[in-house]
Amino acid sequence: MFLLGGLDFPKDEASLVSAMEQGLHPLRLGAGRVRCEGAFPALSLLRCDLSGAVFRSEHRAATAAGALQPGFFARRVEVACDAATLGGLGFSASLTLDDAVFAFARDAAGAPMLVLEQCGAGVLELAVTRSEFEKLVFSLAAKAAEEQGAEVKAVSVTWEPCGERAISLRVVARAKAMFMETSVSARGLVEVSDALVIGVSGLSCSGEGMVGNLAASFLRKEIPRYEGRSVSLAGTFGGVRLKDVTLRCEPDVLRVRASAAQS
Repeated sequence: MFLLGGLDFPKDEASLVSAMEQGLHPLRLGAGRVRCEGAFPALSLLRCDLSGAVFRSEHRAATAAGALQPGFFARRVEVACDAATLGGLGFSASLTLDDAVFAFARDAAGAPMLVLEQCGAGVLELAVTRSEFEKLVFSLAAKAAEEQGAEVKAVSVTWEPCGERAISLRVVARAKAMFMETSVSARGLVEVSDALVIGVSGLSCSGEGMVGNLAASFLRKEIPRYEGRSVSLAGTFGGVRLKDVTLRCEPDVLRVRASAAQS
């Protein structure tokens, strides 16, 4: 489900493109992001480029509040999403759908929206690089360390597979505190569900030497804030239902792949 701009439902290719591009404004995306081929309401292609989008936690798939209205058909749907961010984490993704049937509806506030009623074959692929993960962890660690008068110098992340949908994550941070440098390491489990919810659990923290142990004791106080925390990516792709989610763990990239389920 995807919020559209304007007040009325699209009636042709031009109004569909305009309404969809207005709906992308909250993601800090401008014009030229949507293209369609074929004659509305039977399109041969609908393409949407979300590259560079900035997603926030409040960006969720819209919910229809009334009856669905006839929409349009797209033989092929392609969504590209390179160099996007969600909650400070950079990622890239792509979504393809065949034989997609869309309906129009309105949300509780009366805003027009696009609803995916059904589709044939579909594939979602998502990738997060180790460097992007390190940037996010560095940002979180630097903030926590600053509150304790310490400075994080560098962060390194390593991971290994733990089943089809989980990875065991290890983070090592080099920090400076009280004119001394030390290292602090943290471990945790990251899991991806069929609903494309990423959860973190089993967090632990330890330090090197007296200063490292002191720093670790401060960081351990922060663990309850993140233990069990989860982030949903489902709304990022318009609420498309997914199945057969798998996670592939490479040395420098985490890849998630899923099939689109029949709506």
